[in-house]
Amino acid sequence: MTANSLMQRRSVIKPDTLVVGIDVAKFNHVARTLVPGGVIGRPFEFPNSREGFVALAAEIEARKPTPATAVIVGLESTGVYWINLARWLTEQGYQVVQVSGLYVHHAKELADNSRGTSDGKDALLIADLVAQGKYLGFVRPAGVLADLRQLVGLRQRLVRERAARYNLLHQSVDLLFPEFPTVFKDVTGSGTRRVLRRFPTPAAALAHPPDEMRRLLAEGGPIRAGVAKLARLQVAAQQSVGASEGTAGMEYALNDTLLELDSLDTRVKQVEAEINRLLLQVDETPILTSVVGSMTAAVILGETGGLRQYSCAAAVLKLAGLNLYQISSGQYCGDRHISQMGRPLLRQTLYLAVLQHTHPGMPLYPYYAEMLRRGKPKPVALIALCCRLVRLLYALVRDGRCYSPQPPDKNQQTQAA
Repeated sequence: MTANSLMQRRSVIKPDTLVVGIDVAKFNHVARTLVPGGVIGRPFEFPNSREGFVALAAEIEARKPTPATAVIVGLESTGVYWINLARWLTEQGYQVVQVSGLYVHHAKELADNSRGTSDGKDALLIADLVAQGKYLGFVRPAGVLADLRQLVGLRQRLVRERAARYNLLHQSVDLLFPEFPTVFKDVTGSGTRRVLRRFPTPAAALAHPPDEMRRLLAEGGPIRAGVAKLARLQVAAQQSVGASEGTAGMEYALNDTLLELDSLDTRVKQVEAEINRLLLQVDETPILTSVVGSMTAAVILGETGGLRQYSCAAAVLKLAGLNLYQISSGQYCGDRHISQMGRPLLRQTLYLAVLQHTHPGMPLYPYYAEMLRRGKPKPVALIALCCRLVRLLYALVRDGRCYSPQPPDKNQQTQAA
C-alpha cells in the first residue's frame, strides 16, 4: 500500500462518517459501528438471512449521527459467507469494502495487548482498520460476468480433478503394464485409453494377433493404432515385468479411472461450450481474444469482472497478485518479488498464457527476447511478460480496439475521442 493510495482511502472517511465493521460467520454475523473520533457502538449480532440483513440496515440507520451521514461498511472476506451480505448491502446503496484477514490477525494485539479474540473485538478491529484507510475495494461481477466467474471456477476444478485421474492412470499402467508407454507415448490420450480398456495387461495384449486386435479396437470407432504398432505392443508384452498378483483389482481400478476420465472430458467440454456461449455476449471478448485464447479471456473476464471497471492496469496487476514489493532497511536492499496476494486462478492463467508468447512470431516475443538478452533469468522474464500482457490487454480494452502489430493512428484516436 503506497502513501498516496492510503491517503486517498483515508480521504473517503470524514469526521462524521459512520464506519461499520462486520465479523462474518456462517450462521450469525456481528457488526460494530464507530464514528472517527466519536462514539463506538456496542456489538450487534444478526442472523445470516434476509431478516437479519434488514435488521442490520435498521440498526445502521438508527446509529447514524444525522440522516445525511455517509456510511461505509467493512467486511472480512471469510470463505463465501460474506458474498451475499456484500451484494445485499451494495444493492441498498451502502459503500462496501473489504478488510484483509491478515490485517485483522496482526491488529489483534495492537488493540489491547492481548491475543484474545471475540466476534465483537474482531468487528471493532475491522471498523477501526476501515477508519484508518486500511481497506480494499472490490469489483462485484454482474450479469454474464458473474456467470463466467462461476463457470471458469467449475472448469478449473474439473481440470484439476482430471489431472488427479491422470496420475492414477499412470500409476495403474506402471503396475499392470509398465512397457505400455514405450509403444504409446501419451497414455492419457483418448485413443490410447481405448487401447488400455481393451488390453490393460500383457496377457490381454497377447491373447489376439495384431490384426484381430485392430479389428476389436475398430468396433468402438476409428482408431489410429495400426497393426505394426500393435505388433510392437505384443513384443513389449512378451518381456513385461508387470504385476502378476492382484491384477483383477488393478484392472477394476484402471477401468474405473478410465470411466472417470471419459466423464470428466465430457463435462469439461460442456462447461467450455457454455463459457464460449456466454463470451459472445461480452463486448470485451473480441478485444481480449485478439491476443489470448477464449478460455484465457473467460478467466480474465470472470475473475476481474471486466477490465473497464479498473482505473489503471496497476489495479489489475494487484488483483492478480503480480504487483511487486521489496524489503529494504538501512543499507540492505532486497530483491523485488511479486506479492502473490491476489486471485490465484487469474495469476496462473496469465502465466500459462504468456508461455505461448515465448515463441517467435507471437506479439510479446520481442519483449521476452529483449529481457533474456539483457541477462534476466527466465522466471523473471516470464513474470515481466505477465505484467506486459496485462498492460497490453488493459490498453486495448480502454481504447476499444483489437490488437494489431501496427501502432494505432494518433489522428484516428483523436477523432474517436
